[in-house]
Amino acid sequence: MSCNWKVPIENTLEAYHIPSVHPKTLKGHPSEENSEHTLGNACTTLTTPEPASLARAMQNFLVRRLGLTPTNVYIHHHIHPNLVIIRMDVMRLVQVYIPTSPTTCRFHLLLYTLRGRSRGPLRFLLGQLLKRLVMWVTRRITEEDLGIFPDQQRGLEASVHPGALGTLEERLYVFHKWLLEQCDRPV
Repeated sequence: MSCNWKVPIENTLEAYHIPSVHPKTLKGHPSEENSEHTLGNACTTLTTPEPASLARAMQNFLVRRLGLTPTNVYIHHHIHPNLVIIRMDVMRLVQVYIPTSPTTCRFHLLLYTLRGRSRGPLRFLLGQLLKRLVMWVTRRITEEDLGIFPDQQRGLEASVHPGALGTLEERLYVFHKWLLEQCDRPV
């Protein structure tokens, strides 16, 4: 990727980019009132309800047919410095961002989909359908995010200002604080 490894990490730690970058794939972002942030010394977690949608209704149908009960909860873990784990009823997504230079990085993405508790050929078919659906959505969201990272990197390089964090960026603050502490720099 043509960006510093912290660009995609920071992108995952905030939700306000969703309406402009993912208007069709995600259709909304969690409100502050419905979001719980757990802030640790070397990790942060966002827990929020998944928004009601046709996709969620389909997801819930598949989860029930696979013998499980939907929770409709989205959980996003960031383990400092470069590991992200996303948990939903239908999948687990693991992302690792690896720096390759000050302005480039690569990432590994591991996607695990629900298999369920039910048995037989129907479970297999439903599992395959779910796997394809989750892979398609994950690919679209990832491609949308990848499209903005080079511009963000150019903006970072062009700015003479250090930037400021807003009120919805407490997870970014914890990450920046951790990075500064690791480099023996004042917070």
